[in-house]
Amino acid sequence: MKSIGAISSLFTLPSKEVWNIENGLNWAYNQTLRTDMPCGLCNALELADEYRMNYSSIMEASDKLIKDQLLKIGGTGLLISLGTLFNPVGIPVSMGISWMLQLRLINSLAYLGGYDLNSENVRTLAFVLLLGKRAEDFFLEKIIGAGALGVMKEGSKSIMKKLIPQFTSQITIKGGIKVVPILSGIVGTSVDVLMTHAIAKVAKQTFLKTTIKCESFVRMEEERIKLLINMGIVDMYFCNEEKTLILEIIKNSSIPDSKKDVFCRDIENSPSKLYSIDYTLFRKEKFYGVNLMTGLLSIALADGFIHPAEKIYLEEIAKELHISTDEFSSILETCHIKQD
Repeated sequence: MKSIGAISSLFTLPSKEVWNIENGLNWAYNQTLRTDMPCGLCNALELADEYRMNYSSIMEASDKLIKDQLLKIGGTGLLISLGTLFNPVGIPVSMGISWMLQLRLINSLAYLGGYDLNSENVRTLAFVLLLGKRAEDFFLEKIIGAGALGVMKEGSKSIMKKLIPQFTSQITIKGGIKVVPILSGIVGTSVDVLMTHAIAKVAKQTFLKTTIKCESFVRMEEERIKLLINMGIVDMYFCNEEKTLILEIIKNSSIPDSKKDVFCRDIENSPSKLYSIDYTLFRKEKFYGVNLMTGLLSIALADGFIHPAEKIYLEEIAKELHISTDEFSSILETCHIKQD
């Protein structure tokens, strides 16, 4: 990767005379949206799309994006040391580049979450997220309503007035007072990975929490349907009553239509081997496991009785879900099933 001198020479930076914290933040944000990024860099939208296309879920794409970007910007000697302090309203070139890289990461996550990067609210929120852990601790709750999708409680200008002081601190140098930016994410000649990781963590929580939660629910539905199909074929006889019930569940599910088509074709062809199941999704809450077991019992009973192979499979699933023997017996009793 090229040095800070090589990179900074390709960006038109505001002059010292007009440059202040707000101008520096806006300059850095605008760079992340450029369609002509130099040095082989891609803008925030292109970066997000690259990972969206290469991974099966937003959760996986965002995790990999964060990991890769931390490696790229952390240990490459990308930034020179701060050197001579600028005037009280100026910021160093190294800080402008650091903010640009961190805001590109923030904006990529926001774009993965479906946010409009041209929105003034999203821009202001991105600046807040540069505070990293401090944004999570106290600042986000003060400016946002019901999460990132909620309404900003204050206008952007009002928020910026409160935000800018968070980026500056007075220190005494040779008897004089200078204002120097802090929370820059810069250590020596590189971007501070720990600070940038904190920023990415809060940005992911802010912009992707709802999306990832919805993804998790859809994945859970997919795994549930796989288990229902498994229950239908485990006794080597996939009866019409079982097929009809599962097809109706698939029809009313929230999984993508393409997945519905695959499952429906599998049911039509009566698959000969069981699906592999990810049980971790159902272990988060006991309710999920109990609810799943009840649904599986309805499939097992669709033909009027529970086959011994179905009973054994139910017991195996109960163990995977960490459902005790007593809890399993209680579920059977609730469904009016007599045990041997």
